[in-house]
Order: sequence, then C-alpha cells, then structure tokens
Amino acid sequence: MPANKVDILMYHAIGRGTGPTFVDQATFKMQMELIVESGAAVVSLDEIVAWRAGAKTFPGRAIALTFDDGFADFADMAYPIIAANAFPAAVFLPTERIGGVADWPGASRPHRPLLSWTAVRALAEVGIDFGGHGATHCPLVDLHPIRLKNEIEGVRKRIEDETGRSALHFAPPFGRADLAAKAMIARTFASSCGTRLAPLDLRCDLHDLPRIEMWYFREHHRWRAYLASRNKLYFTARQVLRSIRSAIKSI
Repeated sequence: MPANKVDILMYHAIGRGTGPTFVDQATFKMQMELIVESGAAVVSLDEIVAWRAGAKTFPGRAIALTFDDGFADFADMAYPIIAANAFPAAVFLPTERIGGVADWPGASRPHRPLLSWTAVRALAEVGIDFGGHGATHCPLVDLHPIRLKNEIEGVRKRIEDETGRSALHFAPPFGRADLAAKAMIARTFASSCGTRLAPLDLRCDLHDLPRIEMWYFREHHRWRAYLASRNKLYFTARQVLRSIRSAIKSI
C-alpha cells in the first residue's frame, strides 16, 4: 500500500530574516521535532522517485526535505539538526553563484552568502544530496538554446564534477520554466520540484512535483495539525491565496 501522505517540504534560508524565504533555526528545529513526534518517515528524493514508479512503498506518512538556493546558513543552521535526526535532505544549487551571494533580482537585502564548493563537497561526503537550481538563478523562460543548455545540462555536469556524486534532481528558479526548459529538465534529471502548494500522490508529474512551503507552518500548532491531517481549512486557504498570487504575477 502507498503512504497515506507524502510531502516534499520547501525551505530556503535557515536564519533570521523577513519574508517567506526565511525560517529561523528555532522554528526549523521545532518543525523537525514534530516530524519525529509524528512518526513520519523522512525519505530522499530518490525514494520519492522509486515510490512514484511503484518500486517502493512507505509504511505510513513520508516527508522529503528540500532547500533552494544553496544558502551558506544551511551548513551551520540546518545541517546540525538534520544530522542529529539522521534525516536525508536535498539542496538545489545555482552553480555559477556558488561561493558568492544571493544578489539575483528579487533577492532579499542584505544579500545572503551562498555555500562554497568546499562546503558543498564536505556536505556531499556526509550524505547531503545536491541538485540543480539553474546556473545563474534566472527564470528558465525564453532563453537561447545554448543558454538554456548551460542552465540545465551544464548544472548537472558541474555538480557531478565538483562532488563526484550523481545530481539527479532539479528545481527551476522561482518555479518558472517554459516548455523548452521543461523538456530539457525531463531529459536531464530524474525529478524536478516546483512551487505548487500540495502534497504528492501516485499520479503526480515527476518533473513538476508540488511542495509544502514551510514558512506557512512556523507556528507549532499549525504544523502539528498538518502532520495529523487536521485544520484542512487553513491549508486550503493558503493554496487559494498562493494560486491567486501566481496568477497575478503571470499577467
């Protein structure tokens, strides 16, 4: 039997800041503790792919942890908590930005530092999975084919060259990709995580996997209720508001 609930959680920075790309360390620790308390299994994206293909089952609820952008605070703020719980996790890297700062359009100020390749290699050695998040963190829309190839295929090669490990998963920056980008992502990666707010089911598109934005669950009682499949009204309201914002941005 498949799991009753399968969720991919989406994080960005772990630390102090304003806006939905920040979850402070104390809140992150609380969220991980409630996962343990709930009895949910924390699984890798490889396991999610196998589950979707019918090659793996989970005994109950399953959760995967993902982190966009490759912020340097992952190493100091998130990894110690992840390691203490022996959880797998995936970090999506904008490869040409590594070692610099998050200074792309729309990024928060002051610009936050990103992981170095030295840190990426060290984290890969202890089991953190690294995937692609574009090369330059630009939207994958209306790009010249050569530029698009660098943003997708080149990203996988760079991560694999740097870490000596497979890079099988991807997340488009800003959750945006046109048809050409989606086709190249599907040819290059085993899965791709989007930004649509929803749990997974066995019909989900492996190259447009929905995720749960964890900024919405900073309050202890809301996250505990979600893990217990309660308070569906709150989650539905968040889904509606997120859809409205996405529609406005696309106009």
